[in-house]
Amino acid sequence: MVLGVGSGIWGVATLALPLAGGSAVALFLVRALYGFGHCVRFPAQAWSLVRWFKPNERAMAVGVCFSGGQESMTEVLSEPAEARISWSSLWRYRSVWGIIFGQLGYLYTYFFFMTWWPSYLIMERGLTIPETGIFSSLPFLMGMFGTIGGGWMGDFLIRRGFSRTASRKTMIGTGLTLATLTMVATAFAPETWMSVTLLTLCMGCMRLITASANSAPMDLAPPTVVGS
Repeated sequence: MVLGVGSGIWGVATLALPLAGGSAVALFLVRALYGFGHCVRFPAQAWSLVRWFKPNERAMAVGVCFSGGQESMTEVLSEPAEARISWSSLWRYRSVWGIIFGQLGYLYTYFFFMTWWPSYLIMERGLTIPETGIFSSLPFLMGMFGTIGGGWMGDFLIRRGFSRTASRKTMIGTGLTLATLTMVATAFAPETWMSVTLLTLCMGCMRLITASANSAPMDLAPPTVVGS
């Protein structure tokens, strides 16, 4: 129900965007409504996946969801009998703050790509707008493969004997380290094709962490508060 209502608001706000015209206030309000509808996806998705998938299957399921696809569900796992805890009590756990600040840094970098990357290609590399449109899409295409690949690898590590914590931290640490190295190397790239290649790889490495980072709340939280 929550996902359905949110998706409806999300869709209406998307359709209403052209109606905002040239008014900054109207544009802000429509975009705020869009965000309000969109934000329900993540808690609803987490709550569904924690019930539908076993721990060694979740990262792949999360990866497919974040890449834009969908999974087939064959069974609903029985929920363990756990005492309910209050939403406010979540703030007492160090792991919750770790997830918050980790997502803050990750999402800042991700949306930095969306806003800065096209301007960089035009202003620094001298590409035309049509060329920029093509090259700007490459990191996000690579990111789709990185998201699915990172999910598969995270689950593979668990099946090979890694603990859930070790698997998640391995994927997150590896992905962010490689993303940092490729980002730094881009600053020294003399040719445009080299810069585009390195930043495309950077996005792929960064998205390697998506599945594991978004599986962490499912691993840590009791089923009754996974959505929160």
